[in-house]
Amino acid sequence: MFPMTEQERQLGRRNFIKAVATLPAAGARREGRAGC
Repeated sequence: MFPMTEQERQLGRRNFIKAVATLPAAGARREGRAGC
């Protein structure tokens, strides 16, 4: 990986976590109540 500033790392990590957190919600919403 290429070196990044601390701010860029914090922002990237936050965006990554947000994306990962929203993926299951979007999938469950698409399938309705069939999921857990």
